[in-house]
Amino acid sequence: MKLKLGRNKESGPELDRKSNHRIQDVVSIAKNEVNNLHFWLIAIVVAALLISISIASIYFYIHKNTNQIYHVYFGEEKVGTVVDQQKIKDLIADTQDKLNQQNPDFEVKLNDEQFSFKRESGYKLESNDEEALAQVSRRLESHIVGIELVVNGEIIAIVKDEETAQQILDKIKNKYVPEERVEGEAAILSDDAKSADETKQESTLKEVNFNEEVELKQVETQPEEIAKPESVVTSLETGDVVLDKYIVEEGDCITCIAQKLDIPSYVIYENNQLSEDSILNIGDELNVTVLKPTLSVETIEEVVEERDIHFDTEYIVDDTLKLGKNEVITPGKPGRIEVVYEVVKLDGRVQEERKKVISETILLEPVTKVVKKGSKVVPGEGTGNFRWPLVSPSITSYYGYRWGSLHAALDMVSGNRKILASDTGKVIYAGYSGSYGNNIIIDHQNGYKTLYAHLQSIHVSVGMNVERGEQIGVMGSTGNSTGPHLHFEIIKNGVQQNPLVYLN
Repeated sequence: MKLKLGRNKESGPELDRKSNHRIQDVVSIAKNEVNNLHFWLIAIVVAALLISISIASIYFYIHKNTNQIYHVYFGEEKVGTVVDQQKIKDLIADTQDKLNQQNPDFEVKLNDEQFSFKRESGYKLESNDEEALAQVSRRLESHIVGIELVVNGEIIAIVKDEETAQQILDKIKNKYVPEERVEGEAAILSDDAKSADETKQESTLKEVNFNEEVELKQVETQPEEIAKPESVVTSLETGDVVLDKYIVEEGDCITCIAQKLDIPSYVIYENNQLSEDSILNIGDELNVTVLKPTLSVETIEEVVEERDIHFDTEYIVDDTLKLGKNEVITPGKPGRIEVVYEVVKLDGRVQEERKKVISETILLEPVTKVVKKGSKVVPGEGTGNFRWPLVSPSITSYYGYRWGSLHAALDMVSGNRKILASDTGKVIYAGYSGSYGNNIIIDHQNGYKTLYAHLQSIHVSVGMNVERGEQIGVMGSTGNSTGPHLHFEIIKNGVQQNPLVYLN
C-alpha cells in the first residue's frame, strides 16, 4: 500500500491562531474565577462586619440595662433591696449619733450587727430604697451597755465604757508611779537624799503590773447599775474595809499597840501622820485600819547603787609607844562599788525577800588604814577611859548650878559601898579636908585628875599607883554631907568637867 505524503490543511498559521484563542479563553475563565472569588471575599467581610456591629449593639444595649442592687437581710429575713448599701449604713450611724446625744452618761448600742447585705448584678433589676430604709428603721433596737470590771473572777463594778475602766486602772497604777516616771525611765536621788557615805542611786522602772488578774467585759446593763469612777477607785484601793479606831491607854507606845492588835506598826504611823518622835497621849484616838486592796500594784525596778566600801584597819603593836596611844601610819581611804539589783515593790513597799543582786562592780579599791598601837605600860598613867567609881550607881545630884552656885561634880549612891578608881593613876592626896571630908585625889598623868569625897574610910596612901577599877575606899558621909554618898569630880588641866561626858 502506498502512502501519500502531503501537508495538513490546518497546519501552519491557522493552527497558531487557534492555539492563541484557546489560551485567551483559559485566561478569561481564570479572570472570571478570580473576580468571583473577590466578590465572595468582599461579601464575607461585609457580612462579618454587619454581624460584629449587631453583636456590639446588642452587648451595649444589655450592658446599658444591667444594674447592681443589694438585698438587705435582718438575720435570715430579707427586708428590702437598695441601690447602695451605704444608705443603710448612714441610717444606722445617724440613729447611733442621736442616741449618743440623748444619753451622754451611758453607752447605747444598736443591734446593727444583725443586718447583712447580699450583692446581685442583672438585667433591669429593681430596688425600693425607701421601703428598705423604713423596714430597717423599724427593726433597729437599742440597749445600754457597760464594761464589767472583774478582778480574780469577781465582779467589782460596771462602768460606762472601756475608756472609763482604763482611766480607773491607770489612776490606781499611777499612785505608785511618779508622774515624771514612765517605764524604762530612770530617776536619780537628789543630794539631800544621799546618805553620809555618799551613796548614789539610779532607779529605772522596768514593769508596772497588777498583782491580780483583771478582765474587762462588755455587758448589757441598766443606768442604775453603772458605778461612778471615784467609788470604784476607793473600793479597789481599800477593799471596802470598815474604819477601825483605837484609844490610847496608859503605858501605850506605837510598837506596843501594833503588837497588841497584830498589825504592822507602819499602819499606825501612816494612817495618823506620826513620826518616831511623835508623843502619844492617853485618850488619843488612832486610826488603826488595815487596808486590804482588791487590786494591788506591783512595780519592778532596776536600781544601780554606787556606794562606799569601808576600809579595813590594820594595827601594828609598838612597844615604844605608850599604852592607849595610837599613831596613823597610812590613812585609810574608802573604795567605791557599783551594785545593780532588782527591786520588787507591792503597793509601794519593797518586798525584801524578792530583792536580788544582779551584778557588783568594784570601781575603786579601798586603801587599808595602818595604825601603830602603843603597848608600853607606864606605871600610874591612865588610859583616858573612865569607868563609874561605884557599881550600879544611882545619881542623886548632877553637875550644874544649884542653890546659886556651881556643883562641879556628880553625886551618886549604890547598895555596894566600895569606891573604885575610875582610871589608872597615882594617888597624890589621901586624907581629910574641909567640906570634902575624907577624900582621895588621883593624878592619871595624862592631864586628868579625879576626886572622890565624903568617904567613910580610905584604903590607899599618897604615892601609890592604882589600877582602873581597884578599890580605894568606902562610901560614907564625912565633911559637908547630908547622907552617905560619893562626891565625884573629873578635872582636866585644872578645870572641873561634867563627869557624865566622860563616864562609859
